[in-house]
This record gives sequence, C-alpha cells and structure tokens, in this order.
Amino acid sequence: MPPHRWFLMGPKRSGSEIHQDPLGTSAWNTSVQGHKRWILIPPGPGITKKFVRGRHMMNKGEDDEAIQYFDFIFPRLKAMEHYTKGKLPDIIECIQYPGETMFVPGGWWHAVINLDNTIAITENICNQGNFERVWTQTRKSRKRLAYRWLKLLRKEE
Repeated sequence: MPPHRWFLMGPKRSGSEIHQDPLGTSAWNTSVQGHKRWILIPPGPGITKKFVRGRHMMNKGEDDEAIQYFDFIFPRLKAMEHYTKGKLPDIIECIQYPGETMFVPGGWWHAVINLDNTIAITENICNQGNFERVWTQTRKSRKRLAYRWLKLLRKEE
C-alpha cells in the first residue's frame, strides 16, 4: 500500500496546501498538541482544482504554500463569489484544539495551517462508505496497486 498513516510535527505557520486526499479516500486527523486552522471546501459545480488553488489570483512572488494560501489567496477566493455565479458552497472554517479529531470526507478540498507548534496523527481510510469511489479511482490511476488490493480482498473474502 502507498503511505496512508502519518505522525506529523510542525512549527507555527507550517501546514498543508489546499488538496484532496489521494484516490478518493477519506481521512481523520487528531491533534495531540497545538491548534490547527482548517478550511474544508465540499465538491460541487465550479469547484475545480484551478479555482480552489487560486494560482490565477497570485501576485508576483506569491505561491500556494500553506501560510500564503491562508494569508492571501483564500481571502481573495472568498471575495470572488461571482466566479461560481454568485454562490460558493458552504466553506467550513474551524480551529482544531488538542485532543480533537477532524474528519475529511473523500473528494473534499482542504488546507491546514498550524497556529502554534503542533503534533498530530492522521490516516487516510477506505471503508464501506467510500469503497466504490476509492476502488474506481484506484483502478483508473494505480492499476498495479488495484491488482494487489484485489488479490488481498479475495484472500480475505
């Protein structure tokens, strides 16, 4: 299997750029220490990679690293409601506290910025609720992995 579990440590102002988790998997993230600011954007009409990454809105010298995304790009994205014909999906913004677990559904765009020094654990998951999507995406983009996975599923079945 590709990596799907991580132990994360990061200083204040580090984080992850806006992304979707691989192969349609869902994920959970538990903060052991520190606070994280999250942005979650559900899939929907007009919610494309180009739109959520905001590269078309970057000024010279900016990039899509987590801190610049949160400081510059995301505020511009929220101000661009006309891009999606006047209505963005309900974007979830929240702070995760130590001991709390976040769940990210498969296909949702999300970004995280550490508000202080943090330690967290996270895992991408495939279960009955997302199996069809994960299986389809794995077969389409990772054929050898799909073959090995099917072999294991048959063995377990």
